[in-house]
Amino acid sequence: MAAESLDSKPSGAAFQSPLDISFEAGLIFSKLMAGVYASLHPINVLLALLALLLVGCVSTWLPGSVEIGTEAIPGATTGTPPAYVVPSPMSVGALGSTTNPLWIASELMQPWADLFRGSFWRQTVICLWGLMVWSWAGTMICRSTALRLGRVDHQWWDVVRFTNQHYLDSLFSILIPLAALAALALPLAVTGWLLVWDWTSIVGAPVAVLGSVFGLLMGVILLGLILAWPLMFPAIAFEGRDSFESISRAYAYILQRPIHAFLVAVAAVAIGSLVGSVIEFFCSLSASGYAWALSWGTNAGNADRFSQLLQSSGEGPLIIRYWSGPMLRTSVEGFSFLARAASYSMFWGLASGMYLLLRRYLDQTPLDEVYRPGQATLKSLDA
Repeated sequence: MAAESLDSKPSGAAFQSPLDISFEAGLIFSKLMAGVYASLHPINVLLALLALLLVGCVSTWLPGSVEIGTEAIPGATTGTPPAYVVPSPMSVGALGSTTNPLWIASELMQPWADLFRGSFWRQTVICLWGLMVWSWAGTMICRSTALRLGRVDHQWWDVVRFTNQHYLDSLFSILIPLAALAALALPLAVTGWLLVWDWTSIVGAPVAVLGSVFGLLMGVILLGLILAWPLMFPAIAFEGRDSFESISRAYAYILQRPIHAFLVAVAAVAIGSLVGSVIEFFCSLSASGYAWALSWGTNAGNADRFSQLLQSSGEGPLIIRYWSGPMLRTSVEGFSFLARAASYSMFWGLASGMYLLLRRYLDQTPLDEVYRPGQATLKSLDA
């Protein structure tokens, strides 16, 4: 354990003292900011970058089509690459629009929301692959953040070893609720078959009415999963327990303390949006400075040479179309990709800070209590 407690308020019975609004507000701000700071370690950002690359490559390479609105985009990309506009430091109106925690959460959930749109099997592979990748990268970022929040001396190899040992726990913490939904949906699907024919609907209709109970259970599971899934990986990172423990803790912290969870979530979104805007603005400045400096030499013979390279179309020399142009676009757009990676890493840091605070409110657990291998297992949620 840490040499001294990070929580200036006592735990247990003494924790039930009158609420100090200023203390709690300061505590929420400090712990969420500490989570952001810990998660933005360069190694964590590189982990998020690697995860984004792995997920993006599979969704790009898989055959089929993805529906976006009313348009279908073929799996194989062809045609003229889109023109790239160098980011401008003056375009601050949209800053933070793609780096705030709500946007990141919605993007992580988007493949599951699109599961029954377009090709079902293609989308299933994308969903499962994304879950496998983020179960590893997200748990590692959360574990690193947890150790830093608990001021526990550690090596990165310890974080990797912990993540490898608990990888299946992280994976099944999401798969178990999904399996429960499938188990509840199966009887309803069978009942639906009875409604196909008129004469069987005599039995199917009453059974379907009774099956509405399964619909209520599915609603409870879905509500908890949609609201609590960001807390499941931090639960494993902090407690070192199994999937069922992480599910029970995540659901309990959200459903038993909804007001606390809402207030902490609002603070996390506000802090994440502000920090995300700063990250995006920094990367925009970096991209603008990079492109501006390159253009000074590139445009020496032709004032539009740099723009032509970035926007190279199907015409022109092969080396420009398939080598120089794509390489330059990748380098410039890499700054935007780096901002996304940092924001994803920050998302898991905020989730870790939220878990730390909600655990304190529900279980009265000291803020510096983090599981370490060889240490006695932390108390169960039901203890």
